[in-house]
Amino acid sequence: MTLSELVRAANAAGLSDVVHIHEHRGAPSALTISHLPHGPTIFFSLHNNLIFDDFTTPLGQRVKRILQHLFPPRDAHMKAGNRTITSKRLPDDSIEVRHHIHARTGFDQPELSEVGPRMTMRAFRIMNSTLETQDGDIEWQMTHYTRTSRKKTVL
Repeated sequence: MTLSELVRAANAAGLSDVVHIHEHRGAPSALTISHLPHGPTIFFSLHNNLIFDDFTTPLGQRVKRILQHLFPPRDAHMKAGNRTITSKRLPDDSIEVRHHIHARTGFDQPELSEVGPRMTMRAFRIMNSTLETQDGDIEWQMTHYTRTSRKKTVL
């Protein structure tokens, strides 16, 4: 199945997002999230290692909104505080993602336990179209060889 066939099938099934994970020698290396039916699509590199902290720039707010829509609102029947996904922007513009659950060890003694996944992501492109569009409008792209006097943070 090609990527364009996959996106057409996802659209026909009424799905809201396509998450595509790239691998290199059996290890996940990149993550692509495409919001259906019209985009945006964001590309991340993954490194082994959802409280959003310090996403203050317009690009940071854009990345935050894309990631927030991946996880649906909490079910009303679920106990409050059972599940937490935390994300934090680091000084080098990477995003640290952790998945925790709250467990009670005593009457009023909650304990936070990490259950995974655990990864660090770096955005390298945002397109205003879906995944199968190769010549889509690029909203932002990381440039490696830009001459700057100091490192600029973009998120």
